[in-house]
Amino acid sequence: SQLKPWEQNPRQSTQAQAKRILQSMADFGQVQTVAISPDGEVYDGHQRLSALLAVYGADYELDARQSSRPLTDYERRGLVLALHATAAGEWDWDALANWDLPSLLPDGFADDWLEQLNYDGAMVATMLAAEDDWASTDNGLAEKSPSARKLPIDVIYTLQMADCTCCLAVQAGFKYGIQSAQYNICPYEDRLSGRHKVTFIDNDYFNYDHETHLAAVKKFRPKYATVMDVITEAQAKKDGVKRAYPLEQILEWAEELEQYAENVIVIPKYDCLDRIPPKFMLGYSVPTSHGGTPLPPEMFKGRRVHLLGGSWKMQLAHMAVLGDDVVSIDNNHVLNISRFGQYVLPNGETSQLEPSGFGYLNNPRYVALALSFGAIGAKVNELYTAVEEPAEEN
Repeated sequence: SQLKPWEQNPRQSTQAQAKRILQSMADFGQVQTVAISPDGEVYDGHQRLSALLAVYGADYELDARQSSRPLTDYERRGLVLALHATAAGEWDWDALANWDLPSLLPDGFADDWLEQLNYDGAMVATMLAAEDDWASTDNGLAEKSPSARKLPIDVIYTLQMADCTCCLAVQAGFKYGIQSAQYNICPYEDRLSGRHKVTFIDNDYFNYDHETHLAAVKKFRPKYATVMDVITEAQAKKDGVKRAYPLEQILEWAEELEQYAENVIVIPKYDCLDRIPPKFMLGYSVPTSHGGTPLPPEMFKGRRVHLLGGSWKMQLAHMAVLGDDVVSIDNNHVLNISRFGQYVLPNGETSQLEPSGFGYLNNPRYVALALSFGAIGAKVNELYTAVEEPAEEN
């Protein structure tokens, strides 16, 4: 073929999806066109083109729609995003993260939707890169699966702003969490019989303001509240955090928060665990855009642990190491991937909504989230085995 693929194409096919496309081409031939530039660069139809060449060979003459002039980057990106809103295939997170938000605005997409799309794509790309780096040195941790639990675990869904996706979460058994720097309580909370009670309050890692955080904790009196991460100056610089604070200062803040929260979570990102009083929980930051904890999870054994962020797959791997020491987890990864019609399976792998199925005919984001919440809930229930009380002797 003389056609040239676009280097920034943000879609890719799994083997199963490619097989379905190939079968469709074999059964029906080319149904949809391929969009190309005047010099043969493919704007849209990469997967169809690959399937056609695989079925009919490199000499196949295909139907293509050629633009009368080269499209601008604005036009090209807008075309691809619009045409692939319900297409088969998964997002290539690295390619998507390279898309500039301003380049899509002239094509008529809403600013806030595009901003969130751009943010989610970048977040997931960063998270996956962190997981890849971490998995290469973790001695097989990523492949471990947790065994049955004897203690229950709180699974938390944290939102920065009001969003009815939390209604799906709490109905699936998740606890409700907020971020203290910027929050609005869900407007539908009264419809769900108190299940929107604030259970977890996280802080603004990049711009920690203790007074703002303390005020939120004092107001809602949650079961769990974090305090600023314990990081070095080098870690702060690398992650783009406003500043690093001495451990002594962070422990003073933790003492204040303890007056209003059942459990205060201290998040060490360097080796200082023996200096953190046992009355405080430890937070283990699973690899994310927030940098992750560069300490092996084995160091946290014997302490009550909260797993912060990361993908469901990586959280499962850490639960495999820490077992019942993991008291609670929060997971927003499913929100980021739901915008692209993706959801997690109980084992941590991801799957994609079918483009012509119920999910896309309705709202792919909410359908994907509901599937993710159900999968995580099912896995947690599977792992938890309640300890039976010993029978009383007569």
